[in-house]
Amino acid sequence: MPLSFSSGVSFLTITISDHNSEIDDDNDDDTPLPHPEDISEYPDLLATDPDDHPDQSIIMEEIIRNSLTGPSPLEVFDNMDQRPLKLSHLSRLYENSNSSVLNILSRRNTLCIDEEYCLPSGQGRINMDASDTRLDYQLTVGSCIGLSPLLPNVDSAHRFCFEMDLHKPYREFRGKHAMLGFDPKGAMLYIGHSMNEDIFLAMAPNGFLSGHSERCAAGYSTGSSRMTRRHYRQLVIMIIHFLCTLPERSYITLDNLYAQNLDNVNPKWNHLTDVM
Repeated sequence: MPLSFSSGVSFLTITISDHNSEIDDDNDDDTPLPHPEDISEYPDLLATDPDDHPDQSIIMEEIIRNSLTGPSPLEVFDNMDQRPLKLSHLSRLYENSNSSVLNILSRRNTLCIDEEYCLPSGQGRINMDASDTRLDYQLTVGSCIGLSPLLPNVDSAHRFCFEMDLHKPYREFRGKHAMLGFDPKGAMLYIGHSMNEDIFLAMAPNGFLSGHSERCAAGYSTGSSRMTRRHYRQLVIMIIHFLCTLPERSYITLDNLYAQNLDNVNPKWNHLTDVM
C-alpha cells in the first residue's frame, strides 16, 4: 500500500542590505559581502497541501475591514433587510434588456420562484434525459460502519488503487455544500486518495448510524472538521493495528502502539512502525 506525500511551497529569496552604510569601491578588505538569505527550506510540520489555502473572500474581508474606520461593505450588506425578488421580474428585465437591472445588486434580495415556474412532483410531468451529463461533484457516504464507499462498485477492478496518506490531519473536509447527514465538526480525517477522489474517514455519531437522529441539512457545520491531536493519533493507531493483521502484508511494529503518548508534539511513528 504506497504512501503519498505532497506539499505546495512558494520559494522566495530575500536580499537584506543596509542603505545607511557606505561602500568603498577601493576597499581591499577580504570580508565577504552578504549573500541573499535562502528561506526555501522549511520543516515538515509546516508543509502545506497544494489546495489548502484560505478562502479569498475572507482575505478580502480582512483587507477591507483594516482599511476603513467604519463598518466594512460586507458588514453593511449583511445588515441590510432582505427584499423578495420574483423570478418573473428578472425574466421581464432580461426580455426588455432593461439596464436598471444593475441596481438590484446594491440591495440584498431573496429570490422567490413564482408558482407558474414550479412543477408539482409525483404527477409525471417531468421528463429527465441522462444520456448526456456533466457531473462535476459526487459525495458517497456509507450507510454502515466500514470502508465500503471506498471500494469500486464492480466485480473486478484491475486499475483500482488506494494511496493511503495519514500525514495530513490538517486537511479540511471540502464537501461543504453536500448532504452529509451529520455535523462534521471535529469528525473528519483525510486518509488518502483513490481514483482521483479524496477519501475521508468520518467518526459519525451513533444516532446517525442507527437512523434515530434527524439528518442535518446540506452544508450544515458548526465548526472545523479537523480532529483534535489526540483523536487523530487514536485513529492512526487503530489503522496501524488493522494493517498489521493483514496476512498478505508484512508490517513491523516495534512497541505497544496503545501505550504511546497522545499529547507528545512529535510522535515519531518511524521509531515504532513502518506502516507510516
